Amino acid sequence: MSLSDSPSDAQLMAQRSKFLKQAQTIGVTCVPFSGGQPKGGVDDGPVEMLRFGLVDQIEGMGYAVNISDGMDKYRTMRPASDPPVGKLKNPRYVSMAARRVAEQVRAHCASGSLALTLGGDHSIAMGTLVGSTAVYGDDLCVLWIDAHADINTPATTDSGNLHGCPLS
Repeated sequence: MSLSDSPSDAQLMAQRSKFLKQAQTIGVTCVPFSGGQPKGGVDDGPVEMLRFGLVDQIEGMGYAVNISDGMDKYRTMRPASDPPVGKLKNPRYVSMAARRVAEQVRAHCASGSLALTLGGDHSIAMGTLVGSTAVYGDDLCVLWIDAHADINTPATTDSGNLHGCPLS
């Protein structure tokens, strides 16, 4: 078998997966959002990843890419008023974004695609976990790639920033 006859990464995943009906498709949810913490710029992460060729790289591994539409809605959904709840900052805005992420991720998972969420604000993980769990339940497996554990709770967060709480 020559190298050109070798199965692609996508084909190998399709053969091995009991969950992914369309294992050769990556369902991408882009979340340009920064409401879970105060630093600007993290909301540019998804756009920059796309601009620098992430889709081409994924397709180069043999996958089709399906990007959720409505990326601009994350920037426009900020409520006019969002007072803290206890220590938690921007709870309504974060909740609205998490619900939208959950809906998009659930749709990708339900279609049998591998869900990939791109963002910069860690709070979006709440939506990724809820959307994935809605389809896979107790069989859900998560690959968490982050610089921190993000396991603060509303009671233990010092900053009140929800981006440090998505796994709690």
